[in-house]
Amino acid sequence: MNSYFYILLLSILPLFYKLSFWLYTLQLKNYRFDRFKEYLSTKQGKSAIFNKLFYLELIVLICWIVFFLGKIEQKTMYYILTFFLQFESLFVFYKIFTLKIIVPKKTWRMVILSWIILLYLIIWFYWGYFHQALMAYLILPALIAFPWLYVLFWNMITTIFFDFIKERKYLQASEKLKKYKLNKIWITWSYGKSSMKEYLATILDSEKKTIKTPENINTEIWIANFILNTDFSNFDYFVAEIWAYRKWEITTASKILNHKDWFLTWIGNQHIGLFGNQQNIIDAKCEIAKKVLENNGTLYLNNTNIEKLDENIFHIKDKLWIIDFKWKTPQVIKELLKKNKIVFYGKDIEILQQDINQTKFKVNGEIFTTNLTSKWQIENLYWAILYALNNWFKKENIQKAIKQIKQPANTMEIKQIKWKLADDNYTINIIDDTYNLSVNGLINAIDFVKNLNWKKIIIVDDILELGNQAWKIHYLIWKYIANKFDKILFVGINYKQDFLKWVKENNWSIVDKIDTNIFENTTILFEWKKAKKYIEKF
Repeated sequence: MNSYFYILLLSILPLFYKLSFWLYTLQLKNYRFDRFKEYLSTKQGKSAIFNKLFYLELIVLICWIVFFLGKIEQKTMYYILTFFLQFESLFVFYKIFTLKIIVPKKTWRMVILSWIILLYLIIWFYWGYFHQALMAYLILPALIAFPWLYVLFWNMITTIFFDFIKERKYLQASEKLKKYKLNKIWITWSYGKSSMKEYLATILDSEKKTIKTPENINTEIWIANFILNTDFSNFDYFVAEIWAYRKWEITTASKILNHKDWFLTWIGNQHIGLFGNQQNIIDAKCEIAKKVLENNGTLYLNNTNIEKLDENIFHIKDKLWIIDFKWKTPQVIKELLKKNKIVFYGKDIEILQQDINQTKFKVNGEIFTTNLTSKWQIENLYWAILYALNNWFKKENIQKAIKQIKQPANTMEIKQIKWKLADDNYTINIIDDTYNLSVNGLINAIDFVKNLNWKKIIIVDDILELGNQAWKIHYLIWKYIANKFDKILFVGINYKQDFLKWVKENNWSIVDKIDTNIFENTTILFEWKKAKKYIEKF
């Protein structure tokens, strides 16, 4: 077999393995350079590039330079390259055998981007047929070592085309919604959006036909696609949640929906690394209020984490004392205040009874019972009740709807498991809160768990996209957790060394694995994404 084609054949598996990973990562970051860049700034992102295989590839490139200078014979260089490619191919076979291959989801954008990159590689290989030594000994190792560079490059080029397609879809979705007489409601801010959407839609649907954006559909393009593929002719209400990563992005979404009412949940520091600072987060979210003002709607504002409100200043301080600052009230909020178009909520809930199975509470003299258990869920539920009452929904219908509400998947989802160990039987409370990716959500979960009896264990991941506040925020999280749990299993990657250093300084008790011997009538709280895989052990 021709030596060049043998090298080419060996390169295929490592190359496609790396491309698959980087395309998956790019898709996970919504094809956005700012989110991708933030990922590369973390320890996890850096290790994805500068790993052991990369340094092996770097050695091969150095060998090529030496070969180019005439210090290594071509035959020797050939053996070095084939050994390197054979080793990487065996590594990929191992990943396939252990089912650790990561592949992106099949979407139109991913298919188009993948085919463009494939065509790009074919052109390189075809060109290399006429320059075999240069291709085999330099370009091929470079293609394998730096796939993220040309994945980013072609994503940047194709973004121009996809942005054009997006603008057309936004206009089409906006025009389509104008044909229907819908009561349109936006839900936004840092966290609690998905739960609020579910509660509100369930209650509204008790009397009026209500449709909501499914699952985690919360960006302008996903919402536009949902609108274009949905028939709204039989619905009275449309409830949608929206998120943004930069200022001005949320304005596009508000133009699509042209909503009347707006629900503002909790202020937090989620994705502050992308926004730059808290003021930008606030300004970005308040862009959506312009449509509320134009359409003579109402803003329902959560005042749980707002200490002071006047015409000039919001003073906000979250439970971890991470945020302690003043920010300028956007002009649109001032206008809503003048017109009495802001409804505050969250302080007049009376909790009558609460345990891990249900909560009984009172609103406006009426008693309600729900399967929801944490305080922030009850606050969101109260908000939905308040909106329904203000729109003349019957109390008995609201009460029936509330009893049908179930815990959202992976959001304070509680399961009791009977565990038999030796001759003893134990009961374990499993609290799955892995969908939550915010500091405030974690604090709310901890505040619920700390009031339970039994031993308490937390399995917790770290948070991304916190920018230069990341270390400080994680430090305060660990400090807050310390005196509320008996054990902690930290499964994060990016701040593990900082965590271990903090543990050593404070002589705190941790575990490094799930061991059934620690379970004796225990409550285990699972927080954030990587903690999810540990639930499977139960």
